[in-house]
Amino acid sequence: VRLMKKELQKKHIGIIGRNSEGWLTAFCAITNIGSTAVLMNSDLNAGEIDRAIQDTDIEALFFDSEVENRIEKYIGFSGYPTFCIQENHNENDNMDMALPDIEAEDIMCILYTSGTTGAQKAVMLSNRAVEAGISHYLETVMKDTAVHLTVMPLHHAGALFTSLAALLKENCVLGVIEGPMKLKRGMGCIKPNSLFAVPSLLRSIAHELNKKQETAYSDWEESLRYIICGGAQLPVDLIPVFKERDITIFNIYGATESTVGVIINEATKELPSVLGKPQNAEVRIENGELLIRGKTIMTGYYHNQAATEEVLKDGWYHTGDLACVDENGSYYLTGRKKNLIILSN
Repeated sequence: VRLMKKELQKKHIGIIGRNSEGWLTAFCAITNIGSTAVLMNSDLNAGEIDRAIQDTDIEALFFDSEVENRIEKYIGFSGYPTFCIQENHNENDNMDMALPDIEAEDIMCILYTSGTTGAQKAVMLSNRAVEAGISHYLETVMKDTAVHLTVMPLHHAGALFTSLAALLKENCVLGVIEGPMKLKRGMGCIKPNSLFAVPSLLRSIAHELNKKQETAYSDWEESLRYIICGGAQLPVDLIPVFKERDITIFNIYGATESTVGVIINEATKELPSVLGKPQNAEVRIENGELLIRGKTIMTGYYHNQAATEEVLKDGWYHTGDLACVDENGSYYLTGRKKNLIILSN
């Protein structure tokens, strides 16, 4: 209601802050009034925040109290609404305003590419792409999720869309913690049966599982059954640690540009390097490069038509990854077309 009273429908509204219930509430409020949520890393400095705001035409901002000193120039500035995530934004007034029409191709959110040493780009994801991606997760890696824990930052695609899937899943509980540093406490309190992780977090969990002494992990070892892992190559040595505890690792391949993982495989020690078979998307190899086409592919890069045309051709997203496919239709990565380094976190 507050956003609509300030006539912020169909605008770009930023979110910057740590993981929290309030962060997700802000995201849902923005997108439900037909506006675009622009997601920013809470570790950005004041200059980087300013550039992101200018580059993506943000007209209002939700912020965490911990970043308040980095956005002082916007707080209280006439004509630029700001909302602290920790404050209570409930309105007593009845909702007597009609929600705007929302089209499938309207942009739901803008996320920055991450995980490589290349320059970041602002990825536009439509309502169509996000809805298709969430449905995909609910039908595959999260079909048996009952209690899901969000650990990784919500401004990343993997954490965001698994969280939204959990919110929409019937009879599912979603727990949100500020980040990996709160993992032990969050796991002990929430006892999830699924979570999303990148390989660096997966290694931290494996380290705790391998400890001989009693830890907080002994309380939830029985509950955790599924880990959705993406963002970088899955370390082979971690697979047995989880397998012997009957914890399934779903290795997903995708990019911010594909919204969700479009190739999914249950990780095994016998076939550690296999990506798996395509799901919810068309995949092909052209001149050694892996190409993806489907409902979840991005609309393009915001204010960067040249970069968009470089990777989106006739609906096919050119990943930059080199791959091969075997006689069973399973795909394998063989390298990178460009000299980018994928980081484990």
